[in-house]
Amino acid sequence: MTDTKLNHITQLALVVVYYTAEEDGWLLDLHLQQIARCTTVPYRIYGAAHRLPQSLQPRLAAAANLTLSDVPPTNLRSTAEHAYYLEALARQAVDDGASHIAVLHVDSFPIRRGWAEDLAARLDERTAYITMDHINTALLFFPAAFYRAHAPRYVLAEEDFDSPEYVALRRAHDLQPHSGIGYALCAFRNGLGWQELPDTTAAPPGPSGRVFGGLFFHLARAAWIRGAHPSRLAGTRLAAALARLSTFLIHRLRRGVLIRPLEIFHGRMLRLEIEPDFRAQYTALQRDPQGYLARRAGLKSQS
Repeated sequence: MTDTKLNHITQLALVVVYYTAEEDGWLLDLHLQQIARCTTVPYRIYGAAHRLPQSLQPRLAAAANLTLSDVPPTNLRSTAEHAYYLEALARQAVDDGASHIAVLHVDSFPIRRGWAEDLAARLDERTAYITMDHINTALLFFPAAFYRAHAPRYVLAEEDFDSPEYVALRRAHDLQPHSGIGYALCAFRNGLGWQELPDTTAAPPGPSGRVFGGLFFHLARAAWIRGAHPSRLAGTRLAAALARLSTFLIHRLRRGVLIRPLEIFHGRMLRLEIEPDFRAQYTALQRDPQGYLARRAGLKSQS
């Protein structure tokens, strides 16, 4: 990989698995609008929308520069489902000639023009990718050269959990086995590092509605929380404690018949832990998207 190729974007591929509640059509629209507004290099969105509500499908069909994947649907769920579609989309993007790939969520999007050029300028031969928030597929930006050279996968294979590299990775970084950890292990095995954009959210910060590097916004866990029934556990210390406990158990067990139930339980507890803050940020974003984004970025008005 050469610096010239790493830092120059000829074609950007945005890879997104579109899954959100039916009433969140406005969020899908905002996601697409912000991409179009802030992306100043040639780009194409590669999307998977197999479980997007039918009422929202026409919004994607009408979007500019968007290709919907025809990969067969899967019965996998949670992290495995997400990774299944991401694998297919990233492969298609590279095969189509993309020079750089950015993985996003439906509730994550750029907030500043020139964001892609800014991220590409940070790449060098020792930096595999740019991300945020402890390796998060809400933003995973990497050159196609890294993908072609090392064939990273989004999740770990069974044998990876017992590898000395994984043990060393876990010692060096506090990572959860989500749909981006495979990229971390791939980079680690090949002696590469990565960069995490700092949280630059203007006060008051919280677990939802955060800005990273002044470039990117992530509402966080919209697909998990929207439409969920209210619970008296929401926002309690008990929910937070149970989320931490389930994280610990997942790390210790790593695989087996209990992993899937633990992942489901962990997701529910994490949702309950952040739900009050999420709903407040969600409402504020829906009420005044551009004003809210400017305030979260610490700006008087968006650039």
